[in-house]
Amino acid sequence: MEYQRRLEAATNIVLTANTQATHAPPDCREFGVTATLKPHQVEGVSWLIHKYLLGVNVVLVVLCPLSVTDGWVSEINRFTPKLEVLRYVGDKDCRRDLRKVMHDHVNKSSKESLLPFDVLLTTYDIALVDQDFLSQIPWQYAVIDEAQRLKNPNSVIQLRKACSHPYLFPGIEPEPFEEGEHLVQDFMELRKYSYERLDGSVRAEERFAAIKSFSAKTERGLDSEADASNAFVFMISTRAGGVGLNLVAADTVIFYEQDWNPQVDKQALQRAHRIGQISHVLSINLVSEHTVEEVILRRAERKLQLSLNVVGDTTEDKEEDRGDLRSLVFGLQRFDPEEETYDEESDNQKMVELSSLAEKVVAIRQNVEPDKEARKLEINTSDTLERDSSSAASVYSELDEASYLAWVEKLKEASRSSKDEKVMELGDRNNVTEERHVRVEAARKKAEEKKLATWEAHGYESLSVEEPIFPDDVDSNSDAGSVQFVFGDCTNPSTVSQEPAIIFSCVDDSGTWGRGGMFNALSKLSSTVPDAYHRASEFKDLHLGDVHLIKIDDNDEQQNTEESKPLWVALAVTQSYRPKRKVPRSSISIPDLERCLAKASFSASQKSASLHMPRIGYQDGSDRSQWYTVERLLRKYSSIFAVKIFV
Repeated sequence: MEYQRRLEAATNIVLTANTQATHAPPDCREFGVTATLKPHQVEGVSWLIHKYLLGVNVVLVVLCPLSVTDGWVSEINRFTPKLEVLRYVGDKDCRRDLRKVMHDHVNKSSKESLLPFDVLLTTYDIALVDQDFLSQIPWQYAVIDEAQRLKNPNSVIQLRKACSHPYLFPGIEPEPFEEGEHLVQDFMELRKYSYERLDGSVRAEERFAAIKSFSAKTERGLDSEADASNAFVFMISTRAGGVGLNLVAADTVIFYEQDWNPQVDKQALQRAHRIGQISHVLSINLVSEHTVEEVILRRAERKLQLSLNVVGDTTEDKEEDRGDLRSLVFGLQRFDPEEETYDEESDNQKMVELSSLAEKVVAIRQNVEPDKEARKLEINTSDTLERDSSSAASVYSELDEASYLAWVEKLKEASRSSKDEKVMELGDRNNVTEERHVRVEAARKKAEEKKLATWEAHGYESLSVEEPIFPDDVDSNSDAGSVQFVFGDCTNPSTVSQEPAIIFSCVDDSGTWGRGGMFNALSKLSSTVPDAYHRASEFKDLHLGDVHLIKIDDNDEQQNTEESKPLWVALAVTQSYRPKRKVPRSSISIPDLERCLAKASFSASQKSASLHMPRIGYQDGSDRSQWYTVERLLRKYSSIFAVKIFV
């Protein structure tokens, strides 16, 4: 009741002030407004001033679509030139730099002027993403441009987040829980379930490795003892992995969220309902009762029913039956790829026969009694299909793997002759290409000789590692290598291993040695590390994908004990630096990082050393989904070169 009385008192004050107010037109020049306002604009400004004097927050963050931010800036500069405007837009790194500028300004400024702007201009999406930061600023006004956006997508997103898990809202999770990259992934790690992941953040080659790992148990057999090392769960986003995959290793499909389009979920479910599935597939939809998820599910069901009413029953299952390997091989055997004579009438007859054959095979598989007319189907004078099951069994008996492989070999032999004919046509074109290649190679060789001469004249010797030599008897797609996660300082590897060691660290190609973190630790380890980096830059020997291997002398700080093991530092050039870019330093290039990891792992195997590194790209505020890819690369090259990697 106390709160209600205070609310009524505040309302009376506002209403009384409204009845007594004269709303005298303000002199806009006092506020630095250079424009001549229209009558309705004068009235609006008067109302805002009146509310402000009453202590009622009326409206200075401006939320607007990205396309009109430049228009807002130009209009503010034109009509209120005294106001400082900050455009809080751009990618994640750019916004992080802007926040740092604000933080530094607040630390240096007096209390009268805390922030470096009068107006902050941003978009709806960025306001949602960075709401933790923006909510810390004591805003006096908020201007909402195109305000209709506030009442539709954003509210639905928040409702769906509430259904999925409350921890998706920042600040709700209890201590010491810290939300990771994905809540379901956090749960898998908590329960110690092995898992694979496929979504938009995972590279194509990593997707193939994940699918191969998850599907391995069906290749080895369900009773294999090695199944314990396979992934138990495959986390897939329906948009990234809902089509084209064959995941018959799964017999349970769980939909954590529902898609507005029911066909998307249906396609995702079909990934487990493929040829080769030998188990019943259980589909589970997790839906929160009496929430927006129920609304989405009901609408999806109505959409699906509408589709069935308009289009009719789907033929997807029938088409899948036609794709059965046995039916396919039997059909292919009707055509001999070595035949060189073609008769249009006989070809048409064969097509009719094959169509009838396909219908017959499908009917047999579905235990459907065919028409009397089709009970006996004549393929040719020697091959027939009888209506009883014994005849069907005899048909299938000839469709073994050996027959299929023999047919494939015939097809390959027939295709070779056509390829030979094309070789002559491409001969002249290849000659021109080869001549151009010779010229380019000669120019490259000349430039290389000039560079080496310059290096020799100045006494510079490159520390860049050559391309690795991959062993022939190792699976290059394996990710079963030894990667150990430890606590400690990676620049002091003797605390976790007593063998020769290589410290792996990422740098950019700017030639400027950084500050803090690994840079300070490596400088303290040995001054030869930053010196070698600067010298490589001086002689233009820093390129993306390069690894510079620097030997740490025995007289350095951590190498002055009698039992010290050999130690190297591998500087991996994985980031580019271009001063003219909005964000000069790029993020870590995964392809270049992979090249560097291959070189460093090869060097470690040559020196019987282990690799030690920080958790790359995990604690720097970047998208942590990148670490999933990095970890796979570490396991891959640890397996290929048989080296231990400590993270």
